Amino acid sequence: MTAAMSALSLRSPARRVPLFVPLALLVVLAVPCRGQAPPAREGRVSVFLALDGGVQNLIGGALVSGVDVLSQASRMVGTVSVGVRAETSFGLVAGFDVGMGVARGNLHLVDPSGPLEVTYRNRTQRHWNVMVGHALGDDRRTTVHLYLSEVSRSFDVDVDEAGARYSQRDGQGLLRFGLGVEREVTDAAALRVRVGTSRADFGGRPTNITPTRPVDVMIGAVLSPPRKR
Repeated sequence: MTAAMSALSLRSPARRVPLFVPLALLVVLAVPCRGQAPPAREGRVSVFLALDGGVQNLIGGALVSGVDVLSQASRMVGTVSVGVRAETSFGLVAGFDVGMGVARGNLHLVDPSGPLEVTYRNRTQRHWNVMVGHALGDDRRTTVHLYLSEVSRSFDVDVDEAGARYSQRDGQGLLRFGLGVEREVTDAAALRVRVGTSRADFGGRPTNITPTRPVDVMIGAVLSPPRKR
């Protein structure tokens, strides 16, 4: 693969995402709480529904002449998740959820020196998340947590290699990880922002580029049954 292809593959990751991060955190933390938590909060286990939207890293691949030809971009993604969460009486929080989402996931790569043109088509994704954190303050309305997630996507790939055209299907998983802040706005709803990055494993195969690790930002709402008083 050529240097020209590497340059073309790396044009699309969003460069302004880091500027969005402090604004998103400020909005979540500034939202006032409604209702009052009990003076001494008890531990509980609850189910929840989460709706999130933001920017995530996408990588599409195609096997061309023994090389994994990649195209990378940061794109808009929306997700819905269902999960379970446990909170102890002293504020330790842990949770797990699974879900699916939609993405602006179509990617495109052109190498005029090949000549080579690859189109990667994707609209949906699946994911699981685990998180562990701690609820802060006397009212424990703000939770800071670490998250680990795997996102799975499948791309329908069309390759035009020097006039020879063929199709492939590329299955890909990205491991995502980072930090989140969650702020309860009522006894049954919270806003959250998550900021992190991701990595991929290509099984030791040669690739046309070395993927970068752009910033992922997701903002969402978490809905759960109201706390008992």
